[in-house]
Amino acid sequence: MDTSDLNRQLQLLDRKMQISKIRAALSDFNLKWTGSKSDAVEFGYGLVAIATLNNGNVTIKEIMAFIEAAFDIDLGDYYRTYLTLKSRKKNRTAFFTSVIEQLLKRMESDEL
Repeated sequence: MDTSDLNRQLQLLDRKMQISKIRAALSDFNLKWTGSKSDAVEFGYGLVAIATLNNGNVTIKEIMAFIEAAFDIDLGDYYRTYLTLKSRKKNRTAFFTSVIEQLLKRMESDEL
């Protein structure tokens, strides 16, 4: 086993430990992410980008571990997914676009 394999294994172990701790803290909640993995990754990167958690002092690794634990989803190689999001031609932020559209519809519906 070379150094890069060992580093990957250590990162995976660290991630699993973080997820385990978060799940224990959230054990009273039963929320499952039912959207796509790419939507969850976009959500996580968006949270980091707007810097509203811990005054912006949070890493993508912490956010993704939280999302995985809180919403019972395995995001796999979320950086690779992020690269795929960045390379989209039509709508790089499809998830957030959909969130905005649906929220506006709900607000309009609530006004009736």
